[in-house]
Amino acid sequence: MTAAATLLIVCPFGAAFTHVAHRSLQHSVPLLRCQTPCATPLPRWSRQQHARRCSLVVARGDSRRSLASRVDGSTKYLVAGAQLWALAARRDALAPFIVLGMVCASFLCSALKRVIGAARPGLSGAAARASDPGMPSAHALVSASWDGHVYLHDTAANELRARYAHRAAVLDVAVVDGGASVVSAGVDRELKAHDWTTGVERILGAHDAPVRAVEALPTGGLVSGSWDRTIRVWDARGARACVGVHEQPDKVYAMAITTRHGVPLVIVATAGRHVLLLDARRLSEPVQRRESSLKAQTRCLAASEDGESYAVGSVDGRVAMEYIDASDEVQERKYAFKCHRSTGADGVDVAHPVNVLAFHPVHGTFASGGCDGVVNVWDGGAKKRLGQWAGYPTSVASLSFSPDGRRVAVAASYTYEEGDRPHAQDAIYVRELGSKDCAPKSKSAKLFASAPIRTAGKASAALVA
Repeated sequence: MTAAATLLIVCPFGAAFTHVAHRSLQHSVPLLRCQTPCATPLPRWSRQQHARRCSLVVARGDSRRSLASRVDGSTKYLVAGAQLWALAARRDALAPFIVLGMVCASFLCSALKRVIGAARPGLSGAAARASDPGMPSAHALVSASWDGHVYLHDTAANELRARYAHRAAVLDVAVVDGGASVVSAGVDRELKAHDWTTGVERILGAHDAPVRAVEALPTGGLVSGSWDRTIRVWDARGARACVGVHEQPDKVYAMAITTRHGVPLVIVATAGRHVLLLDARRLSEPVQRRESSLKAQTRCLAASEDGESYAVGSVDGRVAMEYIDASDEVQERKYAFKCHRSTGADGVDVAHPVNVLAFHPVHGTFASGGCDGVVNVWDGGAKKRLGQWAGYPTSVASLSFSPDGRRVAVAASYTYEEGDRPHAQDAIYVRELGSKDCAPKSKSAKLFASAPIRTAGKASAALVA
């Protein structure tokens, strides 16, 4: 596999799911590596033994899930049909009564199963529906990979619980029904809905080109963005899944969802540096049309939780902080800065693409991950860097915070920015966060100046307006 791509992962910590990213080129199952809480950058791991242990656990969990799916699927119906046929062939006077008794017993067993499932204490939403894999919802992680699979992991046990396949690389995945189901899409152009409980899959529909992004809407349903220059709205529960097609100025590269003053917004970044802000209730006409403040191609996009701002990252190692309010007074506050930079062996400044941006759900700060294998945490309002997590063995393909802000999942995966060369094995890291790791610093406390920050090379630490 030589084609470069950035793939997304979804990381649900609790009933709600958030986005991270991962790409698996050398192996079919992503590896998980967990880290205890600390305020210092990630240490380097001794990975060989861990990788072997993870592979053994993953293989065992996958085979158990496959066997359960087969037994609980079509096999039981074939057996029941064979039994009924045998009874009918006997032409016994008691055969109809036996068949009626079997049908009644089947309904009774189904009813008892539902009652027992509803009576289980402490299970609701994603946790109840993940009871077959046996994983607590607080440690669930869903990842979409370049190898054409979507995985469900238990990060506490470092085990694979379930997976399903696409016909090609999966570029994004969204969570629906409180975590019980996911909808994934990618290079095969199809949107596939998968129920973790039953294993039932459904193709909702397809685009005319690879699908780069899919997001769940606050108003219900989903929206997908594709390289066919359209975004499409989907109702996974309806008989007619695709309920809207809306043309975009160019190929869709990134999307983000937020809510501002009660209005759900879809922010779309396309080729040609276009940025469109759309009301999720009326996607046919953009509320605002903008041009990115960055001069290079857009790579990623993230929106703040309060709906007041969004950040855009580009392939030249820059990030732009934008504000949704279109008034001149507010627009004067927007700025751009260099972030993922280092000095090469020849002394030349190297700009690394920014692959991912993610806002902290509690503090409103945001993190950026780049091809330099570094995650930077920023206070956008104060224009300061709060910290840096270095030491990842290869490019940071994407990352995501848990909904409570206590964990972050980071996907380290080579993105082929330097061509086909030897690289570290892809892996997902789960990092526990301290109360102050992503909290904004007070301007008067001068904590930022005194806080030690370890850098990789000579990465820029200042925000440049």
